[in-house]
Amino acid sequence: SPMDSKTFRFIKSMLPGPYAFIMEAAKKLPRPFEKRKTVGVRIPNHSILKSLLPILSSPIVSTSIHDPDKILDYTTDPEILFEKWNSEIDLMLSDGYGKNIPSTVIDLTKVPYEIIRKGAGDIPKNLLINL
Repeated sequence: SPMDSKTFRFIKSMLPGPYAFIMEAAKKLPRPFEKRKTVGVRIPNHSILKSLLPILSSPIVSTSIHDPDKILDYTTDPEILFEKWNSEIDLMLSDGYGKNIPSTVIDLTKVPYEIIRKGAGDIPKNLLINL
């Protein structure tokens, strides 16, 4: 859905980076997302992804894989991930181990914006009063 200029400037000042933003979904979304009222958007500062996106000319849909059997919330070991999930995925690109620090999640559908999860991204000073 349309975004006001204040929200656009706020997002642009923080991306690419370790943030995920929850926003109102567009009226027309591809299946299986068409019934969602909100979407999460993340643009990491990652060289491989930044190289791929212009070639693909479309967004990448992905998720974190949480493993309830492990001590950590999720693993970033590419060999373990491939061994466990290779029969379930279409493609896996790896540049080695990732960080086990989640992104900071900010809900832009609330006024004032709401911090859903504190993570790797610094909390903007103007949002600190909302914690």
